[in-house]
Amino acid sequence: MNPVVAEDIKTMKAFIAEDNADKALETVQVIYRQFEYIQQFP
Repeated sequence: MNPVVAEDIKTMKAFIAEDNADKALETVQVIYRQFEYIQQFP
């Protein structure tokens, strides 16, 4: 993964976690699942 993308995801997670840590983790997990899906079915 591009380091810039990884940093953006980390930043998004931190921002969301300010209000809801569980939702922040869930959001990042969804993003990574989508990356995996795209790799399998480009």
